[in-house]
Amino acid sequence: MTHNFSRSPLFLAARTCCVALAISTGLGAQTNAPAAVAPGTPVAAPTTAPAPQSGTEATKFVRYMKTGTNGAQARNLGDANGVSLGTLPAGTLVAVYKEQGEWLECEVPGGFEIWVFGQYVKVSSEAGVLEITGSDVRARPLPSPGPESYPLQPNLSKGDRVRLITRKDSSKSLAEDWVKVYSPPGVRAFVAKADCEALPSGTDGAQAWSSAVVETRKRKAANAGLVLAGTGSAAAVAGSAPVVGDLTPQQAVEELQRADAALARERRAAQPDFAPVREQYERVLASTKEGATADMARRGLSEVDALIELQAIQTTLLAERERAQADAERRRVAMERAANEPPDLYGGRFDTRGWLEKRVVPGQAPVYLLRWGGESIAEIQCASGRYELSDFNGCELGVKGNQLRGYVAGDIGRVAVPRLIDASRIEILAVKANSR
Repeated sequence: MTHNFSRSPLFLAARTCCVALAISTGLGAQTNAPAAVAPGTPVAAPTTAPAPQSGTEATKFVRYMKTGTNGAQARNLGDANGVSLGTLPAGTLVAVYKEQGEWLECEVPGGFEIWVFGQYVKVSSEAGVLEITGSDVRARPLPSPGPESYPLQPNLSKGDRVRLITRKDSSKSLAEDWVKVYSPPGVRAFVAKADCEALPSGTDGAQAWSSAVVETRKRKAANAGLVLAGTGSAAAVAGSAPVVGDLTPQQAVEELQRADAALARERRAAQPDFAPVREQYERVLASTKEGATADMARRGLSEVDALIELQAIQTTLLAERERAQADAERRRVAMERAANEPPDLYGGRFDTRGWLEKRVVPGQAPVYLLRWGGESIAEIQCASGRYELSDFNGCELGVKGNQLRGYVAGDIGRVAVPRLIDASRIEILAVKANSR
């Protein structure tokens, strides 16, 4: 069963009070993590990179290639039915990690277009760049946590920096929205081997890769200019054009008065929009750096930022209340259903019980899952070799064994992981007519 764990309403309510208090005192600047470092660029023969030295984390590529004259599709799986991440133009350099049949597991300069859930990112100090705030965050090919959106590997790590492309629904707060970004260094996808070709003879693949990474980063940085609406922070605009300070001292005073009036008006509004007010205060500050006018503009800007943050927290509290109500209703229905069901004849006899299902992902070993009521309740293995699990595919089983991994809860951005059982005894409880 998949569980969603969120911050408690008590915690969020406490945070709301703190932010409200900050309205009168101003908010301090946030510390941002350092910019991400590009992958190691080994100096080697034209098409093959050397193995990393002991104790380093340098990337080891099998070789370098490029896409053919018709380009290539990058996919999340080494399979023609995998989700496309987009078309790589002809001549795109690819760094190959390994080959899996007719597919190349590879990286491209600048990364692939992926989706991450906004709860696990924050705005960084660099224009158009977000920072990953969670651990093992999935890099999805689609803005969905479902099985149709199998993530790329490896998962993203806390502190990774990713360049923003767009958002799925900018009317939502960032924490409730899916964000499309370029994957950080090291994230791989699959390209058909038939769509790639060797580099021209004499080409230094490592040097070409290094140059491509630098040029791609420069090009994407130059194109930064996307707005992160609804982030609820002082850095809500990532990559937007800087405010021009074109006001005379008298005009700055008048603009400050207009900003104060607009702030008072928006505070009374049923659905306030503080972004234009923030721009007014920024324009005043850009025109006058010192004196009473600048000080009052800074106080106004701090108050606006606190109100934006308060809006975001209130939205989160409302969503939390709705989720809690939905969870309570699900529990009520489950309890009513359990009260009307006959007692479990196998209670206490097994460590877990369910229908065995074999899952196969191209390029990976099969996984055997016990499912019950449409949910994956346990992953089964048999280290002793006593049982060949494929013989039980489609059967209802009772399993005794040691638990090797506990249940890992998931949420909208990450898939839950069922507990892992090493089976020491298996009993067949039922068999589907078409399972043998």
